[in-house]
Amino acid sequence: MGKLIFILGGVRAGKSSLALKLAQKSGKRVTFIATAMPMDSDMRRRIKNHRNARPKNWKTIEVTNDLDKKINQEKNKVILIDCLTIYTSYLMDSPETKILDHIKKIIEAIEESESDVIL
Repeated sequence: MGKLIFILGGVRAGKSSLALKLAQKSGKRVTFIATAMPMDSDMRRRIKNHRNARPKNWKTIEVTNDLDKKINQEKNKVILIDCLTIYTSYLMDSPETKILDHIKKIIEAIEESESDVIL
């Protein structure tokens, strides 16, 4: 298992900026897993700002489900997941989804991963 860095903080407290800096400092290839969907104008603006802040050579994957499978596909890198809160909120909107089962799968994927993971 690679390193796991879990960043906590309030809304717009700079979590994403810190995660970007840590990923850049690693010197490794970075895969950015974006979980936000552009549901309204504010979110579209925020997504655009986040895209512009990322280096162009980073691989970006957009997901709203099966995060564990995406983690498993990325090897020997830094995986930056932004944002677990938004991902979980999508799971809550699906009545057939068992959130704890998804979280367990994500934890297992991180434990099995050879990549460093920033959440």
